[in-house]
Amino acid sequence: MRKFRSACTLVGAAVLTVCLFFFTTFQSSKRLIDNELIESTISNNDSKISNSNNTVDFELSQLEETIDWDQMQFLDFLNGESESGHKQKARYNPVESWKKIHRYSLLVRPSNYILSIEESEAQNMDIDFLQLARRLRSNLIAYRVLYTEPHLLSRLVQNNFQAANILKNELWSVTSLFEQTIYPWLAPRYNTIRNIIENISNQSDTSSTTTIGIVMSFGQEHLADAILSMTALRKILNCTLPIEIHHVGSTDLPASTTHALRTAFTNTTTVNLLAHFPHELFRFSRWSVKPFAILASRFDIAIFIDADALFLRDPATVISTKTKTSTSVLFFHDRTLEKSDASTAATAAWLARAHPTHLHSAYAHSRMRLLAGRSRHDQESGVMVLDRRRPPVMHALLLSALMNSNRVRDGVYAAVHGDKETFWLAMEMLRVPFTFAPGFAGAVGYRNDLFDDVGGGDYNYDDDGGDRRGDDSQVDSKTDNKFVGRNNDITKIGNGNKRHVRVCGSIFHVDEQLRPFWWNGGVLQMKRMNNEIFMRYEHAAIDLNKNAPDIWEWEDENTPFCMSPTDPAKEVMVLEENHKIIIKKYIEIYKDIKKQGWLTFLNKTH
Repeated sequence: MRKFRSACTLVGAAVLTVCLFFFTTFQSSKRLIDNELIESTISNNDSKISNSNNTVDFELSQLEETIDWDQMQFLDFLNGESESGHKQKARYNPVESWKKIHRYSLLVRPSNYILSIEESEAQNMDIDFLQLARRLRSNLIAYRVLYTEPHLLSRLVQNNFQAANILKNELWSVTSLFEQTIYPWLAPRYNTIRNIIENISNQSDTSSTTTIGIVMSFGQEHLADAILSMTALRKILNCTLPIEIHHVGSTDLPASTTHALRTAFTNTTTVNLLAHFPHELFRFSRWSVKPFAILASRFDIAIFIDADALFLRDPATVISTKTKTSTSVLFFHDRTLEKSDASTAATAAWLARAHPTHLHSAYAHSRMRLLAGRSRHDQESGVMVLDRRRPPVMHALLLSALMNSNRVRDGVYAAVHGDKETFWLAMEMLRVPFTFAPGFAGAVGYRNDLFDDVGGGDYNYDDDGGDRRGDDSQVDSKTDNKFVGRNNDITKIGNGNKRHVRVCGSIFHVDEQLRPFWWNGGVLQMKRMNNEIFMRYEHAAIDLNKNAPDIWEWEDENTPFCMSPTDPAKEVMVLEENHKIIIKKYIEIYKDIKKQGWLTFLNKTH
């Protein structure tokens, strides 16, 4: 019996061993099969994701073939204009364009406009502005359909209430994602563009009238210029518009300075921009602050004025001009400069990549010299008028601010001269209508004509230290042939010499009726030299020919910028006596500020 149990035990052990062997083998096989299944599943999922990404990329590439035109045409429709600048024709159906525009907005990645190092070096820019503009036009369209065009939203979903709610959620997602990604520095003061625009609306609701005011941004370096400008506005031109002085913290303008300015000038406030854009303006350049100041203003209509911009009339008069009211944005042109310079060609090439020719609006195509390589300068940002109540204007201002931001501005400033061109270019990229005052920047100062002998002799100069033949009081009127010019001031020598009319001085601008309006650079003849020699303000010239050749000569140590108008009879004028009186008062104020010091001057005169 014991032997039988022992045999059974041995058999049982053998069976158990065999069972364990088969069980272990089965488990190993199962794990192998499971691992293969898992790997196969992961591979299939990766393949699906890859296929999905490829599908999205393919669809985006298809949409991008026409997205620029689709967006432009849709924005023209929203603006009430067609691509050609005429009223939008009734046959245009926005629904078809909308389908592609909205699909693009849902698929495109907001941050895919930042170039790689290799791409950046190849294209000479850090940002792919073409891609950026597409995203921001998508954002502007989504914003307008969601917030300002309710009837259009209903039309796009064929009055389907449920579809309308779905579309609203999608549009909100688009605007939130784009704004947080592209404008992270809006936080924490403004989380969205909507917050900024609502803030304007809320302030307007509390007032029965439109708020119009002057926005200035300057630091201690330009304080004397600003005090001269503000004193003249209040005491010479009797301008009563409220003034905002924007600065970037106490290192820009100390608290004692801002207190003195608020105390001295009535209806004047100071704004610390660090409280508005702390994540961006912790570092800034001298040009970069302007668009941020306009964004942070409390005014419905902001008239931005540089510290050294001086007026011959109250700047408030610009608000009622037809030029401004037609688009709610008014800019002024700079001089036609460096037309043949290599840098002009480089700038035109940069613009061709950032904003290709086929995207140009009819207005920009006919007006902007920079796009055509006819000048390296187009806008003078010393004075700008913008209606901040219009959402498209605020969207364009944000793009301008982005161009002047820490992340982007070095590449922009390498292509264009500082902040100047970023304002109109942002408007143009987002298809926001804008207008420029007529003519291009001229000069205000004194006649400094050139003379050359008919036989080919050297030039003689009509200036303080040279040949006085250019002084009209020295010319024998019996032998002169008068041009039919403004005030009959343009004359031609009758003694065998040829006169080349030039006006030398500060950068000068006219209003809608071509009347003298403002200039910049202060009252010194050579501000950069700081030689305390005052400009002789006798004549002014304006450039009326956008296709003019190089008509400017650069300043040197003795002479300011000089302009040689192509049509002196139409483009040169004698300053009227009331203008000379105003300018004389400017000079007297400047002398008092320099003699007394700015703080003593403010305490004594205000």
